[in-house]
Amino acid sequence: VRYPEMRSGRSGIYASPTGSLGYSVCMLDKKAMSSYYRDAYLSAIRQQSGVREAAVQGAVAQHWSGGPWFTGYETEARWMRLEASGAEMRCVDDGLQLRAPDAEAHAEAFARVCAEHGVGPDLRVAVSQVTVGERRLDTEDRVQLGAALLRDLVDAGL
Repeated sequence: VRYPEMRSGRSGIYASPTGSLGYSVCMLDKKAMSSYYRDAYLSAIRQQSGVREAAVQGAVAQHWSGGPWFTGYETEARWMRLEASGAEMRCVDDGLQLRAPDAEAHAEAFARVCAEHGVGPDLRVAVSQVTVGERRLDTEDRVQLGAALLRDLVDAGL
């Protein structure tokens, strides 16, 4: 693993919907999914972006550093919410998925940043991949792609 923040779960236990490590990985601090946990990729994206920790939030209020924090089953989608606008980002198998902010006041800035980053009409950023056996592997760094996108979204006031 290239990013130390992806190995920062205190328990050393990871959970994923498929049981094997892929692009949906929960990083547990305790030994059970019934506690708060972080998404390894979203944590790395937030850290690498350099944006303030308070600029984003997971599904639960953050009372601890190193977030965004989540609860629930590993099969549930984990959306990292941008506090200023309500726009959201999550990691998916083929890249990153966005949700647009609800407020019309943010629409122009969101559309501009999306265009600059090649976000498609489905609000996805595709990460180049190759197939090895039955697995799809990234050929470009999704953490750095996500970090640049997050940084630009926050810098645009989102």
